[in-house]
Amino acid sequence: MPRQIPKPVEELWKRYPTVWKAFNELGSRCHEAGPLDEKSRRLVKLALSVGAGLEGATHSAVRNARSVGITQEEIDHVALLWECRPRHALLPGSATRARDRWNRS
Repeated sequence: MPRQIPKPVEELWKRYPTVWKAFNELGSRCHEAGPLDEKSRRLVKLALSVGAGLEGATHSAVRNARSVGITQEEIDHVALLWECRPRHALLPGSATRARDRWNRS
């Protein structure tokens, strides 16, 4: 099943293509800056997506993590670390979302 771009994102890049291009370039430059290796960067991005409760971003982060060889066990560990934080009741279910995304890929 092909990935669909969310409608608001599609509208943004169609209406402001130069802004969209700059946004993507910034993301690429931030990804490459600093000492973290690819695997570490992907795990951090997964953790940030899960922590922010962003379902679409979590799905994307899982796909990107898998593309660089990150295992289901590693993804589950990121989700487990989130579930074990203080005040975890704010956004329960991150482990389930990460597992669901893995199973649909």
